[in-house]
Amino acid sequence: MRKTTLLAAIGFAALTGAAGLAVAQDQSQPERPRGVMAMDANSDGVVTRQEFDAARAANFARLDADNNGQLTREEMRGQRGHRGGHRGAHLQRADANNDGNITREEFLARPNAMFARLDANNDGIISADERPQRPQRPQRAEGQQRRERPNFDANNDGVISADERP
Repeated sequence: MRKTTLLAAIGFAALTGAAGLAVAQDQSQPERPRGVMAMDANSDGVVTRQEFDAARAANFARLDADNNGQLTREEMRGQRGHRGGHRGAHLQRADANNDGNITREEFLARPNAMFARLDANNDGIISADERPQRPQRPQRAEGQQRRERPNFDANNDGVISADERP
């Protein structure tokens, strides 16, 4: 009995240590680029037209399960189930002629327009100064709440009573 307990404790300690190492390794990895910059295949900090086209073509090929050059409703439904519901709406908007299928040209039309819009100097490269920037959130003062809300708990007992309700 004592041996079993000891072995179980050692096994648990080993698993806990391995999990800790996995978390530590995961935290040391740099954040993966998102959006357009995720298409930077050679990690040089810019996205060329060739990198962009290759990434979009690979995405279309991944979605086109039967390799017929079109995305059918079934393939789009499969994508919604795989990535979540909002993705299907994006695919539906790509169907320019509303025939229920998305051709490769329809699939690439909006992204190609986006690349042209982002490539401000028309050199075929989206550089650091051209890539989309997320809006900066204002810094909150220490201890400041997210939003100023009225405190209905007038007597600070942790309960809003009927007398305290607006």
